[in-house]
Amino acid sequence: GRSSYSRPSLSNALMAPSLELKISTAESICADLNHIRSAFLVIIYLFITIFLRIVHRYHEEMIPHKVVVLGGGVAGLSSALLFARAGHSVLVLERDPFPLGEAATSPQWPRKGIPHFLQPHAFMPRGRQVLRDHLPDVYETLLAAGAEDIDMRRKLPGATKPEDVDLQYLAVRRPLIEWALRKAIASEPLVEVRSDTKVSGLRLEGRRITGVAINGTEVSATIVVDALGRKMPTTEWLSQ
Repeated sequence: GRSSYSRPSLSNALMAPSLELKISTAESICADLNHIRSAFLVIIYLFITIFLRIVHRYHEEMIPHKVVVLGGGVAGLSSALLFARAGHSVLVLERDPFPLGEAATSPQWPRKGIPHFLQPHAFMPRGRQVLRDHLPDVYETLLAAGAEDIDMRRKLPGATKPEDVDLQYLAVRRPLIEWALRKAIASEPLVEVRSDTKVSGLRLEGRRITGVAINGTEVSATIVVDALGRKMPTTEWLSQ
């Protein structure tokens, strides 16, 4: 009998490779689209991650912290001023009494923890510039109370340059430095000073300091600044 086989027409034979090519092309396009979509999703994920980190960091920077400063000397009071002027509430804990009065009375203050309290001091040019940049009111208060800029440009060989104007020391005694800082502190509503207060330890939660111990009680803090000086006991407290 006759075979039921029918030979494909010439048009079908010519169209078959074209159809396979179209299918292959479509699959390739779909694969490329999937890759593009995956890459696009990765980019969106990275963008969102970076954005959230920036927002989180900005949010943290805008949150007012409760800062506790240990020690009311030059380092402690300078730190307290800068934190307060950045919008944070500050508690300064000082072992000695904390009078203010007139500048001339500052050498009489009891500062038993500072053996060099009555010796001459000076801000080197870099320190003087930092003081002028960050605490200009304290700098002006010191000059008005008798501190003096010592210009070193005349000792330079050759012609001076405009930037040499910063080569100046600030000659001042330690009591006057603390007096000027205390005067600035007195006008800061975000700073509280507790004098005659001895810190007895730190409060720890895991590896984080969350407060300090004073007079049998605890004071919470989000930031603790150690300005107790060279004989600070904080290293021993942290090792316990």
